[in-house]
Amino acid sequence: MGRRRGGDLSGGQQQQLAIGRALVGEPRLLLLDEPLADLDPVARRDVARTLMRDAAEHGTTIVLSSHVLSELIEVADQLLLLREHRIRLAGAIDDITDDHYLMAGSGDPAAAAQGGSVIAEINGPSGTAFVVHGTRPAVAPGWRIDDATLDDVVLAHLRARSVS
Repeated sequence: MGRRRGGDLSGGQQQQLAIGRALVGEPRLLLLDEPLADLDPVARRDVARTLMRDAAEHGTTIVLSSHVLSELIEVADQLLLLREHRIRLAGAIDDITDDHYLMAGSGDPAAAAQGGSVIAEINGPSGTAFVVHGTRPAVAPGWRIDDATLDDVVLAHLRARSVS
């Protein structure tokens, strides 16, 4: 295989080359904007693993922006969610999901949440549910409580009527 110039590479290959160049200097901080966007699924996984390995081996802090939540779950341990130029969520991903839950049932969700904050209503294949932030209450009659996924939490905060 002959040598090619960077401009002759596909978008995904150019992205991989740029990430490789950035990692060569073993930076302490690396800011990446949608670094996996132009990559096919196999390359996306390989690049994500390379980033995680570099962070572990060299102590690199990687700040990665993405609109694809599934990318974040595999490579991130912290989340910063911005909406309308304000921080909506910040913290360890596990803590964020642990601090939220889903409630489905009939009646007033705010009353059933017993002090939790109802973030948003979501409609899914099994009906309507509410994403709630706070301590899980005892299950009120007519209500079901389930774990919230990161997708549930992020989408609820993006859909919420106002940013507080």
